[in-house]
Amino acid sequence: MAGPASARLAWAVDRVAPRMGDRVLEIGCGPGVAGDLVCCRIGGGRYVGLDRSATAIAAAERRNAVHAARGTASFVTVEAENAVFPDAAFDVVFAVRVGLVADGDAQLLDRIGRWLAPAGRLVVVHDKPGMEGGALGGVIRDRLERAGWTVVAVNHADAMDGGMTCVEACPPPGGNIQPSS
Repeated sequence: MAGPASARLAWAVDRVAPRMGDRVLEIGCGPGVAGDLVCCRIGGGRYVGLDRSATAIAAAERRNAVHAARGTASFVTVEAENAVFPDAAFDVVFAVRVGLVADGDAQLLDRIGRWLAPAGRLVVVHDKPGMEGGALGGVIRDRLERAGWTVVAVNHADAMDGGMTCVEACPPPGGNIQPSS
């Protein structure tokens, strides 16, 4: 049986704030711990977890077998850059401890913007040892804004071991993100 989620991951999913009926994509789902937490909240919604590691996806499928059997969860072995989803397929896209907004990722952010429904949002949760949450939040905010996103919230949990930062953003209407120069 899979162990419980860490306090850090539970905090992250609380920031994602999945609601009943949401269609949720997690980039870098690892062994599916966050997926389990999300599926318990979305009721008739849909969760898709993707990870580039086949080993991680196999663990996620085992952990979430009940959710998959109900049609709530599915998992895909693919790098985010190579994933293919229809436009407006998700209400929320999130990533925890994944270098999603590294410099040069404007094309991936453009694709994510297209995957989001008109009122959709991207939630990036990260920590960086040795970097205070406010500074990390500023770096993530700057990179998203340079790629055309509107940052709507930045939250920190500096009291957690090593601290955590969450940045929530929305793409421009239609997800027409233009690569930054």
